[in-house]
Amino acid sequence: MKRIIIGLTPQGDASKDCYKMSPSYVEAIVALGAIPLTLPSVTDDDALLLDALSLCDGIILTGGPDVRPSLFGEEISPACGSISDERDAFELKLYKMALDADKPILGICRGAQVMNIGSGGNIYQDIYLSIHFDNLNK
Repeated sequence: MKRIIIGLTPQGDASKDCYKMSPSYVEAIVALGAIPLTLPSVTDDDALLLDALSLCDGIILTGGPDVRPSLFGEEISPACGSISDERDAFELKLYKMALDADKPILGICRGAQVMNIGSGGNIYQDIYLSIHFDNLNK
């Protein structure tokens, strides 16, 4: 029986000259009898990304840094943490490709935010500050 292959988005970016993966993602996939596959973080080669995606039975958009607020129509707030423009572009492209290919997608933390933004939604940059600010305006 063929094992299921789950594509994972790596943390880090090429500008930092490294990619990394939390062992918990890999361990969970292996524990389920599937094969984890780290996907190449590319945005300038759609054919390569589609070929990598075609190897996968599903993908996981992993956790990581904040998504650039301009992608959901906001300015950067003081509460915004680190941002990776390369990862934002890669994961948004991958998300849309996976939707078009009818692949199952799981978003964890940042990954859920990417899915929401990729579907036209928005998010709070910092939920505590947003709730506090909303309460001040009541």
